[in-house]
Amino acid sequence: MFAKKKDSDLPRIFSPWVVIGASLILFVIITILTVMSINRQRAAMTKVLVEKGQVLIRALEAGSRIGMRGRFAQGIRLSHLLEETAKLPGVAFILVTDDKGGIIACNDFDRIGSTFTPWRDGKGRVPLGHPQWFMDKGQDEDSRFVVYSEFKPMMKPRFREHGQIMRERFLKFCPMQPLPRDMQEPLVPPERMFIYLGLEAKTLEDAQKNDLAHSIVMSCIVLFVGLAGFASLFWAQNLRVSQRLLSDSRAFASEVVANLPEGLVLVGPGGEVSFRNESAMALCACQGASRDLGATFSEIPDEIRPLIERLETQRVVTEQEIVCKPDGDREIPLGVSGARITTEDGRFLGKIVILRDLREVRRLQQEVKRKEKLAAIGSLAAGVAHEIRNPLSSIKGFATLFRTRFEPESDEHGAAEIMIHEVDRLNRVVTELIEYARPSQIAARKTDLREMIAHSLSLIKHDVHKAGVRVETDIADDVSEVLLDPDRMQQCLLNIYLNAVQAMPEGGTLRVEGFRADGERFGLRICDTGKGIPANDLSKIFDPYYTTKNQGTGLGLAMVLKIVEAHGGEIDVVSNEGEGTVFTLLLPEKEKGMQDT
Repeated sequence: MFAKKKDSDLPRIFSPWVVIGASLILFVIITILTVMSINRQRAAMTKVLVEKGQVLIRALEAGSRIGMRGRFAQGIRLSHLLEETAKLPGVAFILVTDDKGGIIACNDFDRIGSTFTPWRDGKGRVPLGHPQWFMDKGQDEDSRFVVYSEFKPMMKPRFREHGQIMRERFLKFCPMQPLPRDMQEPLVPPERMFIYLGLEAKTLEDAQKNDLAHSIVMSCIVLFVGLAGFASLFWAQNLRVSQRLLSDSRAFASEVVANLPEGLVLVGPGGEVSFRNESAMALCACQGASRDLGATFSEIPDEIRPLIERLETQRVVTEQEIVCKPDGDREIPLGVSGARITTEDGRFLGKIVILRDLREVRRLQQEVKRKEKLAAIGSLAAGVAHEIRNPLSSIKGFATLFRTRFEPESDEHGAAEIMIHEVDRLNRVVTELIEYARPSQIAARKTDLREMIAHSLSLIKHDVHKAGVRVETDIADDVSEVLLDPDRMQQCLLNIYLNAVQAMPEGGTLRVEGFRADGERFGLRICDTGKGIPANDLSKIFDPYYTTKNQGTGLGLAMVLKIVEAHGGEIDVVSNEGEGTVFTLLLPEKEKGMQDT
């Protein structure tokens, strides 16, 4: 029934570039968070290693002080203490240097006396303060986390005294043996000593690698979830837009179909009526036809049923004309067409029947015929009127001459009178014909409607009095001054007045009203209580030369319609036989609706 809406027709609330941009922003945010998390883990691990190194350094300081004060001479020496401490898990090396970098104690005795060159500032000395750290590469290329600080094992005088005693005793008891390396320390300790504690950095590196891998995995998961969320939001928004568009389309289609001027009837596969709009109900409310949606095929009006039956074998039935009678008397011409409704896979859904009201078309066709008839009459009048008037003048002249030659009481005088009277009547007919065929020149100007109607009624005062007709007027104050051609409008009103008076030979009421109409228009209403116009003659009263009077020419009401249309107005007639007739003239207030006809 309705064309399918393509996906490309849907408005793109979210462009793919928006999704890409949002994904990039999310990626940057996740990367920043990952780096921050790695840095936090590294800082935490570094803090743990620094604290571990600080604890070991304080333990070495305390141990060296106690050993040297008590049993120093019995073999508890600083290098041995460093060697034993270096056996702890995760400790790579421990060494003590002077302020020049010379190693004065180390867990590896072979390095004593050598120089240790760690990271230093630009002046070549280690900065002072709280324990610090740096990363170093060992001979095996393994990373070392080195914690260093100033070393304070004991008081300086005690260190000088014990060192001297140890050397003297060794030389006294072992004069032939070389002095051990651990006793080759200077007798006078340096002013300042520094301790370097190398810890295995593999744990730190493994932890960092694990943290990095974990952070990357979590970042990928978060990124995937974020992208999935964006995609879900994108498709959910498209779904909402599609649903809203579908809802709007359904509402729009329902309103359009419900308010179509053409009737629409849907017949299901089982022959039931599944839908009818208001126009179809008005046009198909024929006798015996149900207005309910549950109506079956047997209840569909007989005039439409043959077309529905043809749709059993034909896919499309072109428009054909039928006549429907909603109230049994009034006939409505309809144009009926139909088609089968099938899906793309060929599944049959039902039939659609379209009903088109042809009354306006018929009216326009009749109007065209009337215009063509008037054009033909105008051409005939223009060619014949002058040819008839000249002989009529001659005939009337000879008849007048004959009348003067006979006595008034003679038959010849009476015959001449009849000839003159008939010539005058024929001349009047020719004059009306010429007047009807001549274009109506409208000279509109501001006119007092009340005065114009009063003047037009005064022209039929004798006829009204003779027929015993009572005249009433009712002119609204807001239409006292209007725009029209008073001479032509008086001619129009006189024709209607005379017809009304002639329709009331035994007396009655002639009422003239002026009122404000809609759409910047005003109206004139002429009502009589005469015998009315038969229903069969009502549609013909404006045709030229159509009359039911013995002495009428049939051009009076035709001239009325001509003048009203020249003003750009409309005329409507309502008449019930035996009850009277009402003529309603609707005229525009602005000059733009007026024309020459």
